[in-house]
Amino acid sequence: MSYLITSNIASSDADESIIEGLNKPYSYFNNLQNTHVIPKNSEIAVQSVLINKDGRISINRGNNVFYFYYGTKLSSTLSSDEVTSHPIRMSIYADDQVDNSRQVNVEDFASMLNQSVRRSLLHPNLQPSSINSSSSVVSVRRNSSGLDFEGYKICITSNGSSDNASHINQTWIPTIQNQNAIVIPNASSVSNTTANPLLHCIGTQFPLSLTNGSVEFDLEDLGADITIPNNWSVGLSRCIRTKDVNGNNAPSLESPLYFDQNAGAGGGGGDTFYDYQVTCGLDNASNKIKIFQSRFDIFSDQLTMEEFDYRQSRTTGAGSYVDLNASNITKVRFTGTGERMKIEVFDKGTGAYTVLVNGTNASSVLNLKPINQCMWHLFPKMAVPNGKKITLLEMNGVPIDNYVYGGETAGLDDPKFRQTNQDWWALMTNLSRQHIYCKNVDERVMSRSGFIQAFSQTGLNLTGAIDFSYVFILAESELYKPTRFASTQKILGFSNRPILDTPTQQTGNEVCYISDEAPPFTSAGSVFVRLKNLTFNSQNFAKGSPSKIIYHIPRFDNSGNQVGNLFFEPSERMYLKLNNPNELYLNDIDVELVYSDEKLCTSLVGKTVVCLHIRGSAEPL
Repeated sequence: MSYLITSNIASSDADESIIEGLNKPYSYFNNLQNTHVIPKNSEIAVQSVLINKDGRISINRGNNVFYFYYGTKLSSTLSSDEVTSHPIRMSIYADDQVDNSRQVNVEDFASMLNQSVRRSLLHPNLQPSSINSSSSVVSVRRNSSGLDFEGYKICITSNGSSDNASHINQTWIPTIQNQNAIVIPNASSVSNTTANPLLHCIGTQFPLSLTNGSVEFDLEDLGADITIPNNWSVGLSRCIRTKDVNGNNAPSLESPLYFDQNAGAGGGGGDTFYDYQVTCGLDNASNKIKIFQSRFDIFSDQLTMEEFDYRQSRTTGAGSYVDLNASNITKVRFTGTGERMKIEVFDKGTGAYTVLVNGTNASSVLNLKPINQCMWHLFPKMAVPNGKKITLLEMNGVPIDNYVYGGETAGLDDPKFRQTNQDWWALMTNLSRQHIYCKNVDERVMSRSGFIQAFSQTGLNLTGAIDFSYVFILAESELYKPTRFASTQKILGFSNRPILDTPTQQTGNEVCYISDEAPPFTSAGSVFVRLKNLTFNSQNFAKGSPSKIIYHIPRFDNSGNQVGNLFFEPSERMYLKLNNPNELYLNDIDVELVYSDEKLCTSLVGKTVVCLHIRGSAEPL
């Protein structure tokens, strides 16, 4: 007779919870220093099993919806109509998941949750990039022994204040339908070598960083054309497209569907629509720098371009426009800081910048409209006169990982998999929800034409991130709307907190939420012991093939438990013949714990011990 003790961990340390390589709790390999001889005509059985089982998380449409909100925290005295942000709906599923429901172990669920959280982080400064490699991280929480499951830790990181201008847009596309066939060479400058009086284009490579990120346009190559009214424009715009994901004409994407200068059913407006625009305009027969912005007109129920009179808000020379007839204006710089948009012009004669507006004024009429959620992704846009050139001198773009301008990829039937979940405006456009959600944001009071009430625009906090709150809505809320079908309170371990708006931990630009209690899970189902390198025979009819399974571990252990630290010892052992007419020489043993389909039981953690008993068989071979 022989008694064989196998384990994935040689020591007795209970805190070795995650073991990799050949020592996983569900798949391990043991070696012997000396060869063990098994007598001929022997048989083998499992004597006992010790495992630590996490169980399974059952995720489906009934418990997988949450909302993420990044903005000013709402309260009983501050409603959603008084802020610039909107809840973002997300379902918990893996990026490649096709089925609607799954049962997974806690580690796999943490990975699914992290993928889902990242899909909801539609602000460029939160998304994975070379300036924010962390973005979001979801990890499993365990007790001090490293074994008992206690819930999840969800962390989100924003990149800090932008301090370089190395990510300058190099790619451009036309923004009006009759120019959509024009191919604009990749470069930081655009020359109009076409026959068109104006070449209208938008940069597609990087959205602007909104943690004090700037984009600067060089106008010096315009020469005398700079003094021709309405003959050039530079500015920032949300995503504008003339083609859809399949390359077909898409006129409705030239500008927002509710922009008043759209050309009827045929689309249009790509030449005139900007969120923020600087151009040349007339004032008393003199050529001046003029600022325009798109604001919502409640009477026409549309966005409309209107002039922003910056003369009242200038830090110097208040009461006058910047004169293009007599000045040496050569540069225009836009800087996004949270909700604030700052515009400056550079006079090469004085060698100084003049701030036209900065978004920090106490009076709303002295600020441009705040950057709202529709404008989280802003891109450089310009109109270049024939034979002239405009150049980007610097830009603090966000190099989002695998970025797709327009937010949609071709070749997949399911819209869920076509979406890149990077730009909220583009996502809502692709899903035909502009009028439902985007218009709701654009028409809020602080973005309306003629708005004069007090509104303090949010800037950066002391760590250089936007001074916004990170809010998870886990159940339907009357405060945050819309949050229909939110249903993840229990599965994430926050049964008494439907709204997470105060982080458990905060360090620098990282905020973390930690489960209040261990979420419930179900037993991992039937688990079997498989010995890969021994010579017995078994058949797995559930899979329809020969097998090396030797033992079915019961659902409940000897103490009646089905998850956690479990010990099993059968009252009657079942022996299988090793089919060895001669002695067997055993130098190693390969043990796996699997489900009935013989996939590895990855819900096991910590230390696994399988003890085997070998004896001579009373039955002849």
